[in-house]
Amino acid sequence: MKRWPSLRLVKPQSLSMARAKASKPHLVTSYFNELSVILKKYDLEGKGERIYNVDEVGFNCEHKPVKIVARKTLTRPQFIVTPRSSLTTLIACGNAAGECIPPFLVFKGKKNLDKFKDGAIPGTRVQMSDSGWSNSTIFEDFFKSHFTPFVDARREKGEKVILIYDGHTSHVPINVIKHAREHNIVLFLLPAHTSHFLQPLDVGVFSPLKSYYNVTCSRYLREHPGKVITRDLLTKLIGESYLRTVNKSNLQAGFRATGIHPFHPDKINAEEMCCPASLVNPSSKPEVGLTRDTTSDSEAAAFLIDRRPTPPSEDSAITRKRKFQPAGVAITETDVYHKILEANGVDPDDDDTFQAPEEIQPPKKGKCKKKDKNLMPESPNDFATPTAAPPQSEIPGTSGMNDSSQTRRKLVFREDAQSEDELEEDDESSNCCVCQASVPKQVDRTHVFILDWVKCDHCNHWVHLRYCCRWFRAPKSFDCPCCDES
Repeated sequence: MKRWPSLRLVKPQSLSMARAKASKPHLVTSYFNELSVILKKYDLEGKGERIYNVDEVGFNCEHKPVKIVARKTLTRPQFIVTPRSSLTTLIACGNAAGECIPPFLVFKGKKNLDKFKDGAIPGTRVQMSDSGWSNSTIFEDFFKSHFTPFVDARREKGEKVILIYDGHTSHVPINVIKHAREHNIVLFLLPAHTSHFLQPLDVGVFSPLKSYYNVTCSRYLREHPGKVITRDLLTKLIGESYLRTVNKSNLQAGFRATGIHPFHPDKINAEEMCCPASLVNPSSKPEVGLTRDTTSDSEAAAFLIDRRPTPPSEDSAITRKRKFQPAGVAITETDVYHKILEANGVDPDDDDTFQAPEEIQPPKKGKCKKKDKNLMPESPNDFATPTAAPPQSEIPGTSGMNDSSQTRRKLVFREDAQSEDELEEDDESSNCCVCQASVPKQVDRTHVFILDWVKCDHCNHWVHLRYCCRWFRAPKSFDCPCCDES
C-alpha cells in the first residue's frame, strides 16, 4: 500500500444479499422525498422531540470478552464466559431530541415471573413469548401500553408525533394502525432491508449498547468469581447498559447520521451505501502504477474507475404476485391504510369489525404431549351411571358386559379423595343387596379400582359381581340372592 498513498485497507461491513438488492439509490431518494412531505404536512420539521424511532435488538447470557492487560509472554489469554442461553429481546425507543423511553424486554417462556424484574430501571416492562423474539401481539402491547402513554405525557393535546421504524410484518398489524390514527401518531416505515444505514438506533445506539453490555458482563464475572450470568440478571445488566448508551448524544448522532433530524438527505451517500464491495465490474485495462514506488491521485482514480462496485440485479424472469407490503411510506395515511385493509380482506368502509387473527404457534418437536389433568372426574358419582359397549353378540364376551342394561361399572377413588363415611352416605337404592354397601368391606381402599355390578332380572337390585356373587362375568340371566331365597 506504500505505492498507493490515497488508499488504505479497511474491513468491510457484512451485508446480506437481500439488503444488497434492496439498497438502491432511487429507493433511498423516494424514501426521503416521502418523509419530507410528511414532515411538512404535520409541521414536524425541526421538532426533534416529536420524531421517534423504535427498533429491536437481541441479548444473550453469553457475551464477548473485553480486552485485558496481560504479560507479553502470554500469547493466548482466556476469560470465562456464560454458556449460550435463550434469546432475550430489547425493544428500544427514543426521539431526535435525545429522550429515551424505558426499556421493554421480551423473555422466552410462558409465565412472567417477578425475578425477571429484579434490578430493573424505573419504567421497565417485561413480557414473555414462546421464542424470546417480539411478535405482533408483543409489539401491539408495547405500542398501546408503553409507547403511547410516554408520548401523551410529553406533548400538547392534538399534536402529531411520528414514529419511524422498519416494516417487519409484526410491526404493521391493523389494530396498531387504528390505535395510531386515533391518538395522532404517524407511523412511517423505512424501505425494506435498509435499517443498517437508515435506522437511527441501528446506526448510532446499538453498537455502543452491545459494547457496554459486554463490559458490564465482564465486570460482573470478575466481581463474582465462580458464578455465571443467568436470565434473572439480564434485566439489571441490560438496564445498566441502556442508561449509559441510549443517551442524548448517541440518539442525536443516530438521527443526524441518517439525515432525519436535522433533515439532510445528502447525509446518505447512495453510491457508498448501496454498492457492496464484493460486486465489482472486472477491468480489461492493464494495471497502472505498478512499476513505480508511488502513484498520483489521478492514476489511482483511473485504476479504480472500472472497478466501481455495482448493485446486484434482480431476476426479471421471476414474477410473483405478492401481497401489498408498504415500505417507505406513512401507513397511517388514509390511502395507504385502505390498501392494507383490502390486502387483509377487510372492507375499508367497515374496518371497525376487523378482528386480528390469533397467532398459531407451530407444535414443538421431540416432546410428548402432557395428559390433561382436568380429564379426571371430580367425584365417583360421575361414573355411577351404567356404561358399557353396545352388544355385539348373544354369547357373553370375556368381560361379561354383553348387556348394558344389566351391567354397570363404578370407579372408586382412593381414600384421600373420598372417605369411607362419604361412601356409605350414597343412596341406599344404589347399594348392593347382599352387603348393603356401595363398596365391599374386603376391598383395599388405598388404591383406585373398578367395581363390576350385575342387575337382577326380577327385583332390579344391583349386586357386586365379583365380591358378592363370586362371578367374574355376568350371565345371560341373573337372579339376585333375595329372589333365590323367596
